[in-house]
Amino acid sequence: MISLPIYCGTVLRAALRLARGILRLAIHVAVIAAIVALLGGAGATYAHLRAIEGQVRAAVAQAYGPSGNGRPGSLPVDATAARANGQFYGATRAQKLHGQIAATRGKPFSVLLHALGAPGVGYPECRAIAGAYGLSDLLALARSGALTVAIRDLHGVGPATAASLQGFLADNTPWIASLAGRNVQVAREAAPAAVGGPLSDKSFVVTGALEMGSREDAEALIRAHGGAVSSSVSAKTTYLVAGVKPGGSKMTAARKHGTTVIDEQGLRSLLS
Repeated sequence: MISLPIYCGTVLRAALRLARGILRLAIHVAVIAAIVALLGGAGATYAHLRAIEGQVRAAVAQAYGPSGNGRPGSLPVDATAARANGQFYGATRAQKLHGQIAATRGKPFSVLLHALGAPGVGYPECRAIAGAYGLSDLLALARSGALTVAIRDLHGVGPATAASLQGFLADNTPWIASLAGRNVQVAREAAPAAVGGPLSDKSFVVTGALEMGSREDAEALIRAHGGAVSSSVSAKTTYLVAGVKPGGSKMTAARKHGTTVIDEQGLRSLLS
């Protein structure tokens, strides 16, 4: 026969286990509710920031539209919204975009195309694209959904870059189209005269800081001697020119594809 103290102790332990189980269940329910609320709030914040981004683009479109004066107008964005998620949107971003576009005046179309800020589209790719199409052609292809196929085989572009530009231009056609006639170059760039040279039939990617000047200076030197330039290393890349503090991703890609890595002196040796 079980004594009363033993029986009471057994009941007490069972009650404690039940209480702990109920507490754990309550905690799980609270955590799940918090996650659901957080995800809902994140979705609302993202949607709000997308709306703010639309206002930024609209301001630039207004500045460069038919009746615009080349200056971004004021934006109906309150300070709280502009600081959502720790990001600064609104007038500051519009001003930055405007400055990038204004700085392209008098420069080739490729410079303008790069200044638009399409994700993942570097200047070498913009140069290749601008040599094949003008702005009106690009926008027409983007509207029809045919841009990716049209440009993916251009030197240095590739499917991912082509798809990124397709989506960007399709989403932003109205304000980008308004740039035509606003004292910026939108026509297809004349193809450079074929130049035979020591770098003919060779493809280069440049990374890191160089003594000869900016990366653009090095790329121009390579093109002037018959070489081709891309912004990312692929199986088609002949040389990666690495200066001080080269990009880690480019060095990794060079090892992956077996691309020869040379320094600035190595590039000069190829020119001699």
